[in-house]
Amino acid sequence: MVDYLVLLFLLFFLSGSLFYPSYISAQESPTSTPSATLAPTDTPISTIAASPTPSVNPSISLVIDTIPSQAVKNVGFTLKLILANGKADTDYYFKAYGGIGETKTYIEVSNNANWVNGYNGAWDQMPKYTTNSTGNFEATITIKARNDQPVGLFNIYARAKEVLTDGYVLSLAKTITILAPEATPTLTPAPSVTVTPTRTPTATRTPTPTKAPTPTAVIFNTPSSTPGSSPTSRLVLSPVPTLKLPTLVPDIPLNDLVADLSPDSTQDSDTPEPTGVSLGISDIVFPTPTPASGNLPAAISNVLPIILIIVGGLLLIVPLIIFRRH
Repeated sequence: MVDYLVLLFLLFFLSGSLFYPSYISAQESPTSTPSATLAPTDTPISTIAASPTPSVNPSISLVIDTIPSQAVKNVGFTLKLILANGKADTDYYFKAYGGIGETKTYIEVSNNANWVNGYNGAWDQMPKYTTNSTGNFEATITIKARNDQPVGLFNIYARAKEVLTDGYVLSLAKTITILAPEATPTLTPAPSVTVTPTRTPTATRTPTPTKAPTPTAVIFNTPSSTPGSSPTSRLVLSPVPTLKLPTLVPDIPLNDLVADLSPDSTQDSDTPEPTGVSLGISDIVFPTPTPASGNLPAAISNVLPIILIIVGGLLLIVPLIIFRRH
């Protein structure tokens, strides 16, 4: 029974709230009370100082500052490299490499009079320099194009690496024209010539040959040993020692000379007159050449040159006659 009463009381309370809102609000509206006026007060504003923006360190950089426009293959040339914003007072290795197009192995770097491939050579074989207190440095290295590679337009790169770390910094490419070396003629030293003095032969005077005497035919009448017989004529070839013509005696008439040679001329009683006798080849005697002019009569010696001239003329005329007949 009590439960029913409680339920009715709750229903009555809820229905009153729903159907009579104005009554409830009127009963519960409070009496207006004057509000107090508040005086403004100064509120202190706290001032906070702005903190400074932290500075950012620039990154390390490497630049190829100077490079020639062209170079000859296998001849060294220099590069000027600038390292900026590195570690202060720190050792760095420097190298360069490059080639035609994308090729990287055509360049060698000089270090302590040794040439090392700039691309795949070990870092500890490259030139080493120390930065200054600000971490900057200007390095000059010597490189060359390999002699066993082609010539043309090369792209050159540079790298720098801190000695104690593995990272490195890379530069942008610069170009250079590599030329072929000019052909140099090989000079062969000329052999030294030793001049040996040659003795000049002294000309020796050649003795003038003496003309051999020409045998001359002379007819001698040899008296016969038997009285009353005719004398024997003999033909003797006597050599003429010289070609000097004897001087003719002008006061002897030619008729006297002919008379002396004529068989009718007067002769000594001891000398028989010659008769016509034919001479054979056996009668010709060739004695050893001895001067016979001393034994000849004076008349024959004087007329001998005339006889020789006549005989010489005949020898010249006979070939002409034979030639005309033929």
